[in-house]
Amino acid sequence: CQRCISNGFYTLYNYIGDSTVKQRSIGFFAYAVITAVILSSCALILPELDIMSWSPGNDEPVNIDDLIISVEFSREPDHVLAEEAFSLTNQDGNTVNGRFSWEGSSLRLTPYSSLEANIEYSIKVETSVEDAYGGSLNEAFYKSFRTGSEGVRPVVEAVYPADRAVISSRNASVTVTFDRQMDFESVLKGFSISPDISGVSLLNDSGRVFSFTPAELWSLQQEYNIKISTDAASSVGYSIGSEYETSFTVSSDLTPPSVISVSTVDDATILADSIINTGWEKNSAIAVYFSEEVDQDSAESSVTLEPAASFDVDFDDSVTPARMIISFDDNLEWHTVYRLSISTALTDAADNAMEDSVVRRFFIDGASSMPPSVAKADFAPAGGSTVCF
Repeated sequence: CQRCISNGFYTLYNYIGDSTVKQRSIGFFAYAVITAVILSSCALILPELDIMSWSPGNDEPVNIDDLIISVEFSREPDHVLAEEAFSLTNQDGNTVNGRFSWEGSSLRLTPYSSLEANIEYSIKVETSVEDAYGGSLNEAFYKSFRTGSEGVRPVVEAVYPADRAVISSRNASVTVTFDRQMDFESVLKGFSISPDISGVSLLNDSGRVFSFTPAELWSLQQEYNIKISTDAASSVGYSIGSEYETSFTVSSDLTPPSVISVSTVDDATILADSIINTGWEKNSAIAVYFSEEVDQDSAESSVTLEPAASFDVDFDDSVTPARMIISFDDNLEWHTVYRLSISTALTDAADNAMEDSVVRRFFIDGASSMPPSVAKADFAPAGGSTVCF
C-alpha cells in the first residue's frame, strides 16, 4: 500500500509540476481520491493484525516440563516491535525474562529459568506491535494460565500380573492402575501385548484402572510382554513421561524346584545339612538331585564354593528328573572346610524359582586324600647299633 501511494504520488507530482494552476488543483484532488481509494483497498485486502493462537492455551494446570510460551500472529509482524510489545509476568507482577525466537509468524519465549509450580502467569501483547504495512492489533491481547504442581504426569502404580510373574489362570485379566484419571482412548492406543492376542479393554468408573480381558485363552508356557507407550495420557492430556514395560508367563506348573539330596557321584556318601561333613576326598565330584527338571543355565549360575575353587557344572541326562554334577578342575586343599551353596537364582522350566537356598559344608580329610608323611626312619652308623626315630 505504501509503495502504491508513493508511486502514485510520484507520477502526480511530475504531472502537477508541469501543469497550470487549474491542472494542479485537479491533480491534487485526483491524488487525494486515489490515496483514499488505495487506503480503502488495502483495508479490504489486509485486515487488522490479529493473534490466531497462543500457548500454553486454556488447559490447566500446565505441565512445567512441557511448557511452550508462544503467540501466533495472523501475519508476520515486525520482530523488534512484537518483542517489545510482548510480556510475561507472574501473579506478583514480576516480569519473566527469556530468549525470543521466531518460526514464521509465531513468536516464542523461552524463559531463562524454569517457571514455578502452582503460580498464575499472564501473557500480554500491546497494540504497539505492527506488521510491514502498518497494521496493528485492535486491542491488547491478554491471556493467563496456571502452572500445576510438580509431577503432573500420570504414573503407573501397579500392573497385574506383576513383572515376571507366573500365573496359572488362562483367562486372567491384565490390569494397569494409574495414579490419576486417564483418557481411555489414549491408554487404549498406548497399550499393547506381545505376542498379540485379541480381547476387550475397559476403563473403570474412577478412570484409574485399565483392564484387558483376553477373548481367547493365554497360551501355556508362553511369556507375554506388556508395553504402555507415551501415547497413554491423563484426562487433561498429560502423557506418561516414559514407556512402561512388564512381562508375565502363563503356566500350569507353579511348584518351585527343590534339592532332594547332595552326595558323592557314586551316592556312597550323603552331604547332610547343618553339619560339617567329614571324610570327604579332595577329588570327589558332587551330585545334586532335584525334585524336577531345572533350567540348566540358572542352575550353573546359582552354584558357589567357598573358599573359591575352579569347577564345572554338567547334567546327567540319563537320570530323571534332574541330576547335576559338580566336578573340580584341581584337587581341593587338605584339611580345609568348604562351603557349597545353591542359591534361589535356580529356576525350573516354568521359571519358578527355588524358594530356599541350599548350603552344605564338607571337610577334606578322607584317607585317600591324606598327604604322605614320614612314619619311621632307621639310621645305622658304621660299626654301631641301629637307631630308630
